[in-house]
Amino acid sequence: MDFVNNSTKFAHIIANPSENASQIISHRTKLIEDVNVQIGKNLADDIKVIKNNFSSKETDEEFPEEMVGKLHKICRCCLAEDVKLRDIYDENERIAEMLMNFAQIQISPEDILPPVICINCCVQIERVYEFKNQIEMAESTLRQLVNANSYQVVQ
Repeated sequence: MDFVNNSTKFAHIIANPSENASQIISHRTKLIEDVNVQIGKNLADDIKVIKNNFSSKETDEEFPEEMVGKLHKICRCCLAEDVKLRDIYDENERIAEMLMNFAQIQISPEDILPPVICINCCVQIERVYEFKNQIEMAESTLRQLVNANSYQVVQ
């Protein structure tokens, strides 16, 4: 309710230019604080729902079958749903290897996490991986040049 009251006050102040700048800033700050509080409450509520969905009874048993099916339909990197997905273990792709290489995560076909990523994430992974390789090649070339010519780097 505070959020509604503060947003109404803020709208009134903005609509009436005769109000001074300090009032506008004060009400804007209060409105931002209220939004952050509301976001925090929503996040806390979401966490409670997640905890309730995975109660100790369920975690002691095997992962619910319907959840496994859903996990195979979301992107492992961005959690996007209803998008075209690629298998990270595809023999022609090196997606799992690239992810493990630069994200420093462990990926295994045996884990229960999604084995797919969306096309957008795949493109980003390939770009990052290529950029990482470019940096490593440049570093190696520069070091070879410096060593071959015995240049001393002066700081």
